[in-house]
Amino acid sequence: MKSTKKKALVLILVSLLLFACDRKEKEEAQPKQKPEPPKPVSMLDVVPADTIFFSGGLEPTPLQEILQWSADNFNVLQELDPDSLLPIDQDEKRPGRRMAAQLWYDYYAMMLSPGTELAKWGVEEKPFLTSYAVGLAPVLLRISLKDVQLFKKKIDELEAKAKISSKPETLGKATYRRYVLNEKGPAVDLIIGVDNTRKHGVFMLDIGVDSEQTLAIALGQQKPQKTLAESGRVEGLVKQYDLHSSWVGYLDHQQLITGLTTKDGNSIAKMMQKLAPQLQGSAALLEELQIEGCRNDLVSIGKDWPQTVFGYTALQLAATPSRLDSLLVVENKDKALLDGLQSLRGVIPQYVAGHSAEAPVVAAGIGLNFEKIAPFITERRTAIAQKQYSCSFLKEMQEDAKSQQPAALAMMTGMAPGVQGLAFSLMSLAVEAPEAGGPPMPKSIDALISLTAKNPTNLVQMFGTFFPPLAQLQLPADGTPVPLSLPVPLAFPVMAAINGSHLTVYAGEKSQALAQELRSEDVEESRGILATDIDYGKYYGLIGDALTSLNLPDAQQSETKALFEAMKDVKMRLRMNMDITGRGIEMKIGMAATE
Repeated sequence: MKSTKKKALVLILVSLLLFACDRKEKEEAQPKQKPEPPKPVSMLDVVPADTIFFSGGLEPTPLQEILQWSADNFNVLQELDPDSLLPIDQDEKRPGRRMAAQLWYDYYAMMLSPGTELAKWGVEEKPFLTSYAVGLAPVLLRISLKDVQLFKKKIDELEAKAKISSKPETLGKATYRRYVLNEKGPAVDLIIGVDNTRKHGVFMLDIGVDSEQTLAIALGQQKPQKTLAESGRVEGLVKQYDLHSSWVGYLDHQQLITGLTTKDGNSIAKMMQKLAPQLQGSAALLEELQIEGCRNDLVSIGKDWPQTVFGYTALQLAATPSRLDSLLVVENKDKALLDGLQSLRGVIPQYVAGHSAEAPVVAAGIGLNFEKIAPFITERRTAIAQKQYSCSFLKEMQEDAKSQQPAALAMMTGMAPGVQGLAFSLMSLAVEAPEAGGPPMPKSIDALISLTAKNPTNLVQMFGTFFPPLAQLQLPADGTPVPLSLPVPLAFPVMAAINGSHLTVYAGEKSQALAQELRSEDVEESRGILATDIDYGKYYGLIGDALTSLNLPDAQQSETKALFEAMKDVKMRLRMNMDITGRGIEMKIGMAATE
């Protein structure tokens, strides 16, 4: 028995030994995984959580690629005079403003040649960058540096061009220079500094209130009471709105309201208390805003309109076609208001929204349900009249709302029953030189105008009572086009037709095809408020041809031709769409290279 137990024990030990050896061999056979490199630290740890605005990212931004993409595809800056765009006189007596002028010229040069100019600043190829506020003091830009000495050398060069010499100052481990912008009234100084610990360049405005603490926080030498990194707010916005991590931003309406309606509710409020006496008439207004009733009014409004959020949704600069898309949302939490605004949404045709085979030179559309305008205004007027406001300016708004006449508005909108939207598209245009003293005339045009209505036939008949030539126009319901008689004779026919729910007027083969596509378009799926689509190169090419056909003075003609010749080379299409959604007022902007 004892022998049997010993044999069993030996078998168990041998099995465990073999299992361990086999596991070790398998582990050695598998390639060892390299430890992941540490993720770059964002700049959120130096941004106060109560900043009124923020623009930045959770990861480095391909700044050089974005600027180069813009320079390659929207290359018109080289034809413009930087002096004409400069809001400051470079010969200003105030040294700070001369420095600001030199910064502008350098920024202009950077837009023309981003790779070369960014390297002169010692900036990383893919830097972290952000803008925010410390109370009321805006940090215009904080950017990570590859070479701090190059950054300081660049500032020296700009000072030499501005014919000034500043005295570098030290604050903890940071260094900075001060340039006075405003000598009278509230103090405003431009600060250019370096956070040497983090290797960040900092551009900010010092407004002369709590300057020592503000500078310490802005230059990274004092931690804010609570940082944006600790709040997790930016990460939440990226996830909520599906934004690209390299650029996201917001404007905090509630922090602004807190700053105006309290004495110490946030850093803005504390600075406002000290700044208001310096601003003529502001002290009395601030006192009214801080009355409990007025404060409650504005806090309630802030809850309904908490913030505006924006950022990239696509950053595909190496794709074909390359593109850069962005989103802006003005958030609203008032469901009744949003429901009312959504009822106003009309029809944006697909040829404006960018879903047709033929891309226009320029197209635009406004969707507005005329039948819902008067009910919406009436409902809003009633809602505002029922509120009990304490602020004087809100009471004035309330009285204005009460004095409106919905009946007159209803009569006006009743002049266009069932109208859902108006849109147009321009595919091509050729202009012939005018006769002496006459206006330029189109030699050929390919364009479409469409009016969407529930019953376009009845609409034509009603308009005919005001415009007799239209009354004589018999438009078949099957979409057969009819020549449109115009008061001005043209070298090409202009046709009118009813295509589905759309009254269309067009000239040209491409526009005729677009008009016929409207017959099968689902009106309910084409809801929206506003949309535009423009090919910048083709559009400015057409405008340039039209302008140069005019009898302009020789010098002006030469300048016009030079500018619009450059505009013809722009390789950029921009599509914008504004709509009302369950999140608020949304605007989507898409920019894509056309080559």
